[in-house]
Amino acid sequence: TIVRTNCKVEFDEECTTEEKVVGDKVTYDRECEEKEVEECKPVHYIPRSGLGGYAPRPSKLESECAKVMKMVCKDIPKKEEVMKDVEICVKTPKETCEEGEQLAPTTTCEKVKH
Repeated sequence: TIVRTNCKVEFDEECTTEEKVVGDKVTYDRECEEKEVEECKPVHYIPRSGLGGYAPRPSKLESECAKVMKMVCKDIPKKEEVMKDVEICVKTPKETCEEGEQLAPTTTCEKVKH
């Protein structure tokens, strides 16, 4: 038997927990204001067929429009950070060695000299 040193690498692991930003959350705030807008009623043109054939369409149709006050709203995006606990682990390598015995065969060689 012979004495032999066997070594291997093992890791020591140390973990800590930190609160970190992991993403963004988008929410919306509604913002409204009163604005003056022009509102028109639709005008429909229906030709009468009693004119005996082709009747030209009027070039411009008068529509009834009025300025009115209306609430105009829009959604304003607002970004918020999302925080979560994150576990951070660091593995540090270390070498461990131990002595052991190993069986080794004894061989005998015979050579013929010339």
